[in-house]
Amino acid sequence: MDQTSNKIISSETHFEGKVFNVRTDRVLLDLGFETNIDIVEHKPAVSIVPIDEKDRLIMVRQYRHPSLRQLLEIPAGIIEDGEDPEETALRELQEETGISDAAFIEELLDFGPVQVLLMNICMHL
Repeated sequence: MDQTSNKIISSETHFEGKVFNVRTDRVLLDLGFETNIDIVEHKPAVSIVPIDEKDRLIMVRQYRHPSLRQLLEIPAGIIEDGEDPEETALRELQEETGISDAAFIEELLDFGPVQVLLMNICMHL
């Protein structure tokens, strides 16, 4: 990963919520000028790709207020304090699908969102 000498001059938090925080950093860029950068910090979360014994993908319908409708999605949730990602995956699988006897959990991917706007410590899939 490339490092820069950009310097954060100040940081102001505008909102602290259950799922994400919003802040503005004042940054002195390598190019020699200052700018404000708005950042959304999402809490660490997991997504689960449950496959049943017939190799069918299990998905859930969840109401998502920004879209004002229910969406079909894979189970997911915020990693609670003191939980590791596997514990969160099992908890979310139980809460959202009723499945409590997962044969095994395998980490497929560890990623974060596009870093232009969002910041996330880790997302597990």
